[in-house]
Amino acid sequence: MEHMIFKGTESRTVRQLEEEIENMGGHLNAYTSREQTTYYAKVLDKDVPKALEILADILQNSCFDDKRIERERDVILREMKEVEGQTEKVIFDHLHATAFQYTPLGRTILGPAQNIKTITKEHLKNYISTLYTAARVVISAAGAVKHEDIVDQVKKLFRNLSNDPTTASQLVAKEPAIFTGSEVRIIDDDIPLAQFAVAFSGASWTDPDSIALMVLGTRIQAVESTWDCLDDLAYAIMYEISKLFYRVSDADVTRILTYGHRILVAELFARVDAVDASIVKRVANGFIFDQDVAIAAMGPIQGLPDYNWFRRCTYLLRYSLFAIFSQSSECYLPWPFLSW
Repeated sequence: MEHMIFKGTESRTVRQLEEEIENMGGHLNAYTSREQTTYYAKVLDKDVPKALEILADILQNSCFDDKRIERERDVILREMKEVEGQTEKVIFDHLHATAFQYTPLGRTILGPAQNIKTITKEHLKNYISTLYTAARVVISAAGAVKHEDIVDQVKKLFRNLSNDPTTASQLVAKEPAIFTGSEVRIIDDDIPLAQFAVAFSGASWTDPDSIALMVLGTRIQAVESTWDCLDDLAYAIMYEISKLFYRVSDADVTRILTYGHRILVAELFARVDAVDASIVKRVANGFIFDQDVAIAAMGPIQGLPDYNWFRRCTYLLRYSLFAIFSQSSECYLPWPFLSW
């Protein structure tokens, strides 16, 4: 869909579409994640109405020419091969697959190759009519725009969207993404470096703890290093995660909130300002302490500890950390600590 949406509409050829964007000095693009597909345009303020009209046209009136579908099919299959060679990306596909088994969130963004090989014009049109509905489409604008003008234009331009009242939340409720504590390990000595990822179940965007979890995640991401031994790395990761139960300072939180991410919606300011060290520690205890963990690993991973080791770390490290923090300001954990 992302590849075909810019290949011409009922009123515009591919060339006309490209020329209109270029003449405005604008940028038209799209991206797909596991939870959404986004089509966007960047233009000068005077060209906002035209850009919005183009977006409305491609979303509602794309032609999906059969010959272009065949060409794009080959392009996507080549991209899929390239992605398969990027282990730092593939590892997260495996992580989602094991964490959200047999649910939509566990599938890859590109999907299986067989789907790409057999997709047709009818499949694409059915996809749009089924999923691109008024109740499931969000239209947003930022920068030199007037809210009232955007609303008026949207009402005029997006009239062909299906009026199916089913919302995304209702669809998710029918097929929820249930987190499963599990692991997947792919031993491959031909891969030069071992890759592994550890995940815990998080909160939805509407959960009051979602902002605190963002802060918590950014705090963990701040730990970067290079390790020679896989078991040392596994220990270091679980150690840093477990420190969140007790050792988060207000200075850490302030630093994260200042440089960790952009806040675009003013309504979030109060929630962000309310996050302090005690809240981060509470959230860490609620979402990480003694909770199921999902693990994905690939490459030369024979030295990676087993699943039960990671699961035990979610609660045993807490008590060991508490004892060590009580005795030493250096917080050094000796390696024999792992010999359970």
